[in-house]
Amino acid sequence: MSERIIKTPHLPQGKVGLAAFGAKYREILEKPLQNLGITPLWLPDNEAVDPRLAGHADLMLLHLGG
Repeated sequence: MSERIIKTPHLPQGKVGLAAFGAKYREILEKPLQNLGITPLWLPDNEAVDPRLAGHADLMLLHLGG
């Protein structure tokens, strides 16, 4: 069986200008993101999933790029 290891995860290779976050984290993240020059895209809780996961932006977006 061939080995399947992620060699380069989907992490930014350069400066980040825009990033998505769950709105429930706005109070603690807004100022630090502003200090870093990152514009946040605040996503509402996803009521279709377990409440413990509802604020996870990665469960609400579909990555179509490379």
